[in-house]
Amino acid sequence: DELTMLGPHLGDGIAAAIEEERDPRNLLASFKVVRKVMADFPAACVSREALTALFDTLSSYFPITFQPPKGDKIGITGDDLREALSQAFSASPRFTDQVVPFLLDASKDIEADVDATVAQAMQTLVFCLEKFGPTAAQKHLKDILVTARDQVCRTNTSCARDFCRCVVESLKIAMTGVPTGLHPSWVAKDVIPELKEMAEDASKGRMSLASDGARQLLLAAAASHPVIYEYVWSAVMAAFLEASSGFNADALTFMEDMLQLRPEGVL
Repeated sequence: DELTMLGPHLGDGIAAAIEEERDPRNLLASFKVVRKVMADFPAACVSREALTALFDTLSSYFPITFQPPKGDKIGITGDDLREALSQAFSASPRFTDQVVPFLLDASKDIEADVDATVAQAMQTLVFCLEKFGPTAAQKHLKDILVTARDQVCRTNTSCARDFCRCVVESLKIAMTGVPTGLHPSWVAKDVIPELKEMAEDASKGRMSLASDGARQLLLAAAASHPVIYEYVWSAVMAAFLEASSGFNADALTFMEDMLQLRPEGVL
């Protein structure tokens, strides 16, 4: 109660206190303090300016590559810090519009250790979306699908599995509570156009870089929810019927993979 009475001074003080911290013990404590103030205190205790400052500080530590030195006696691991940072990022829906775009941008990182950065970004994004809930996932789903398609279908990324997992989990979260047979308007606006683009890429055949990646993403999307499966199937059928190669052996193999995922009662 006494801390709550500080109002916005509480958030301001915490934002100032955790800047430029490097000691892993203090970092772990800082992440936990941010999670606590964002999750358990009234929003009035963290002004918009403090919210931005907190996010800027948290994001400056991403990705976490810490490894305990040889003979370390403290006992804090990189996983401990990554978990605590994820908890802080996801502590409040107020972080949603900062965290999601930041992690998507991080997944496009072309610096050294790109695989580790992409994997950490995708894992953290899924973790945060699970905490933020369906509304947040729905709002950012288009950007997630666009980013996944750009990286998996337009580059030689070795992290296709990480993007595919993010796609399937993001769709699952977004579709939470949506019964089979119900087709939300946001699906038509933000999901179907991206599925159609992926299906067109998939129809180009195995000789195309885009095709292989698109097929992986489509299979991931199809596995997320019966309603999404229907849209994936329709998009794939239309694209392959229009493709010059039609339903050749390669296409039929992909269709078989699709049918393996068919939910009971669909099609």
